[in-house]
Amino acid sequence: MMLPKKLISEEEFIVEALSEYLKISEYRMKVHLALSEKYLKEAEEFLEKGDYTQASEKVWVRHRKL
Repeated sequence: MMLPKKLISEEEFIVEALSEYLKISEYRMKVHLALSEKYLKEAEEFLEKGDYTQASEKVWVRHRKL
């Protein structure tokens, strides 16, 4: 893998490296990342409300979809 010619964020570098290694399109990687962040945020909100069942389901969905 070649070093990037321009400065990019750590997140962009990781997405590019993983998509190249796993042979997954960068778009698909970004969709998975966005969904992962969404489910994690929802899980944190359920934890704050004390709804541990819903929180664990959101974490499970996040893990399973990756």
